[in-house]
Amino acid sequence: MGESTDAQIWAEAGRRDAIVLSKDSDYLAFAGDAGRFVRIRSGNRSNRELFAMIERGWPGVVAALEAGERIVELRGEP
Repeated sequence: MGESTDAQIWAEAGRRDAIVLSKDSDYLAFAGDAGRFVRIRSGNRSNRELFAMIERGWPGVVAALEAGERIVELRGEP
């Protein structure tokens, strides 16, 4: 979905009952009523550092989603 708009990605995630994972805060507007969104908050970092940050924080993300949270924020250390 590389050329898709945020709205198209959100709609497809809803059809698939998928979770949107993004650094793009624009998805917060879509997540107001339905769907699940994991927002990654980190400064500029390499892909390797970003994936390591996600791996470290993923157990907490999963726990929050399983507890019924629809919007979860994953923060990286500066």
